[in-house]
Amino acid sequence: IARPDRFFQALRVLGWDVTRTVTFRDHHWYTSRDMQTIVSAARDSGATAILTTEKDAVRFPAGATDCQVLVLPMSVDIEPSGVFNSWLFERLTRARQTRAGAPA
Repeated sequence: IARPDRFFQALRVLGWDVTRTVTFRDHHWYTSRDMQTIVSAARDSGATAILTTEKDAVRFPAGATDCQVLVLPMSVDIEPSGVFNSWLFERLTRARQTRAGAPA
């Protein structure tokens, strides 16, 4: 998540006791060393589970931890959707025109 503080706040609002946080840049693919850092942080803080997003959970290396890993599903709604769709289609049209050599 580009703004991990929002994720941590969402956990707290849902009643989770967040004992420690570990963050990485958005779209990070976790290494074995990263997982050791995460697991150590969980154990050192007395956490009973590691909580993450669906997006990040699929990036954990297989078998990387013997700790319980829980996933918080998250979704995004863009409103007003009509304004966003118009903005997006306009940008896509301009990008296609530029790529095709037409004036933007």
